[in-house]
Amino acid sequence: MQVQTKSKARSNVAIKCFVNPNVSNSGLEKYGMSIFDGARQKDTIFIKEVTPGTLTREAVYKVVNGLDETAPELMRLTDEEREAERKDIRETVATVHYMLFGGDKVDPSLKNKDFWKQCSELAPTNVSFWGNDKEYPQGFTLELTESGLFLDMTSPMDILIERAIRAGGYKALVAPSLEDAYSWPFPTPPKFYLDKLENTAAINTEYRKIVNKAKSILDNLRDTDVEKLLLIARNFDPDPTQYKRSTPTDIVYLNMDRGIDGELWEKNKRMASQRFLDLSKLPTEELAIRSIVKCATKYRYLDHRIEDKQNRTGTIYFMEDGIPVGRTIEEVVSFLKNPLNQDILKRLKAKVDNELNN
Repeated sequence: MQVQTKSKARSNVAIKCFVNPNVSNSGLEKYGMSIFDGARQKDTIFIKEVTPGTLTREAVYKVVNGLDETAPELMRLTDEEREAERKDIRETVATVHYMLFGGDKVDPSLKNKDFWKQCSELAPTNVSFWGNDKEYPQGFTLELTESGLFLDMTSPMDILIERAIRAGGYKALVAPSLEDAYSWPFPTPPKFYLDKLENTAAINTEYRKIVNKAKSILDNLRDTDVEKLLLIARNFDPDPTQYKRSTPTDIVYLNMDRGIDGELWEKNKRMASQRFLDLSKLPTEELAIRSIVKCATKYRYLDHRIEDKQNRTGTIYFMEDGIPVGRTIEEVVSFLKNPLNQDILKRLKAKVDNELNN
């Protein structure tokens, strides 16, 4: 395989540094940086063992490259969706195979039963091709600096790199998108993300719309419905008991404003803003019951019995009477909304109000 190298012109697809101003990164986030100037981050494409080896059989490995027709994520799709994904995979493989190895272009249709024999070099099981012994652009080991990397989507290697990143083949280094970077499920955020300018612009616009809408609703509640703002605060903040009727509205407002900005308990600004929006859509009566449940749980009026904790049954009880009220918070809320259980709701409310007032 002979890969032609050339200078990269700016394109609409690039690997860029990911900077989350709400997450500490050795102070670099204050300067819009994710790694130090001159530093380098390296990662190899992820290769997983799908069939363990035995005394009589070698282990089978697959590369996470976005070109696997039997990948678990494809198996979860509907038949129609899976067929569309398989067509896209084959068309990409056939195109890149022709660009790299020449000859006649392989028929990419699903009817071609010999497709992966004809394109065996690019098969996910061909670890020798995808292996980590060569650095980009000759191979698939990426080494990135603070400048990132612009991808040329007319280059076969760049097409394969982009596909692998989208599939999660470089999760230790590059997130598949800006949205994935913000909602990263691992403790350490990625240093880079795959940037498609039109997608990133849409994500940033939607993100700003959510934050701005949450701030607008917050301002309106401060001016028109302080009672509902207080109830939202009790449901929004992990510690509801700090919001008493005597708590100044300015303090409640400031905490909610900082919470929406991801400066307090939820560091993901998008998730925090969306949570505030979701709560603001609930009726005041619903918010009131939910705040009672949160406070009553905090004060241990609603709790698990010791024997249930040991047996891990998860049942929650109204401790004063030993009455089971549900296994989850949602079940407890439904229980208390039932007219037949209004007496328990009133007693819980009285206990919570007494605690908050004192």
